[in-house]
Amino acid sequence: MMNILAGTSSGVFSLNESTSELVLDSMEVRDLYRICEILFASTGSGVFRSTDNGTNWTCTGLKNRQVWQIRGIENQTTMYAVTQPAGLIRSDDDGLNWQEIKTFTSLPEAT
Repeated sequence: MMNILAGTSSGVFSLNESTSELVLDSMEVRDLYRICEILFASTGSGVFRSTDNGTNWTCTGLKNRQVWQIRGIENQTTMYAVTQPAGLIRSDDDGLNWQEIKTFTSLPEAT
């Protein structure tokens, strides 16, 4: 049976042929991204991570930021998140911990 994950303004839903189930209750899911076997959800209340195909989710940080997008390179542990307030955030451990790239926010265009 095929299972689809959908990010919505109410959270992440798991959909199949006959049912839908809320699997992440978080407002404003903006992006779902898979790198290797890990799923990430960028939301209005941080970054969430799932290692079991979206059944369970853990907030890995950036709770005080709206996360717009997450990207990384397959088979590498480095990832980037774009946030509001304007920020570029980096993780070097598959999204477990995040550090802001300060030079990004020093640009006049970032304010």
